[in-house]
Amino acid sequence: MGFFNRPSPAPAPQSAPVPTPDPALEFLLAERVSPQWSGFLDALTHELREQLSPEDLRALLRSVGQRFAAARPIEAGESVEELQRAVNGIWNSIRWGYAELRDGGDVLHITHHLSPLGQALGEGSAEAAAGFLEGVYESWMHHAGAADDLSARAAAPQPGSLAVSISFGKL
Repeated sequence: MGFFNRPSPAPAPQSAPVPTPDPALEFLLAERVSPQWSGFLDALTHELREQLSPEDLRALLRSVGQRFAAARPIEAGESVEELQRAVNGIWNSIRWGYAELRDGGDVLHITHHLSPLGQALGEGSAEAAAGFLEGVYESWMHHAGAADDLSARAAAPQPGSLAVSISFGKL
């Protein structure tokens, strides 16, 4: 059975490796981070990295993501498509990229594209930024009615990828 207790769809074909973004795209992504905040965010990120282990930084940003989601609850839907529309409505309103949700049976597959957080936090922050998205999606899925024993976990970031892959289920 699928994530919404419906028959699972056929598995999606494997996608090709994601190429390294071109310099023009990287420039446009960097432009999405407000210059008035870039110096502060750079200093904050460096300080957090010095004070916290990578695991603790990821856990901190996961908690920030949970708080973010609690302040911006989604409307529960009856299907993966409705859930995707709800989360993308929020992301679109703040220009934080977009998400694709796919029912994988026991796991909901979430791919978040073009989040500005990695750019805002700087080089080497992909793991920590993924923690933020884990917290957001886990909280939103619980708000939408998912069982409390289900959780979100991002896959290791791929070099050059502009997407974060997250699995939500019994992990």
